[in-house]
Amino acid sequence: MATKKKPKKQRTKLSIMEEKFCLEYCKTGKKRESAIKAGYSPHSAQTSASILLSKPIIEKRIDKIKSNIMESAGITALAVAMELKNIAFSNVSNYFDTWMKVKDFELLTEEQKAGLADIKVTQKTFNGIKEDIVQFKLHDKLKALEMLSKMFGLNEPEKLLQSVEVKSIPVIDWVEENEK
Repeated sequence: MATKKKPKKQRTKLSIMEEKFCLEYCKTGKKRESAIKAGYSPHSAQTSASILLSKPIIEKRIDKIKSNIMESAGITALAVAMELKNIAFSNVSNYFDTWMKVKDFELLTEEQKAGLADIKVTQKTFNGIKEDIVQFKLHDKLKALEMLSKMFGLNEPEKLLQSVEVKSIPVIDWVEENEK
């Protein structure tokens, strides 16, 4: 008579070393370093880390820690989307009063400031007159648009269109019928 194997019971608690690994991994994102700091052997740390990360209980704990970190920092999907929106829809004309006159930085809205990646002010002298030359660079609009599209699944219809199989449709040979 064959013996029935009992289903393996899923653990619900982590060991102290596993918990330390999860915390370190969330801090650094480095597998080997996290395993060593958690107390695993440096010689097998890479392998230990890979094994740990493949376990559902470890994966769930890391997700929970990251969620708590994001919540504590006030990072939400909405906040990320709004910041990306500010970058994606920034416009160079928002930073000028007229064609050649740059707006005062203090007068820019927070949304306009979010679109700026870099500002450089250089003093130059032309015919004895000192003048400030302001150079600024905007964040990558296309990258922000791509990230927003991915975040909201706007590229999904594109995938669907690419995977549609076109089948031939039976056509009535009406030309022959009309020629008779």
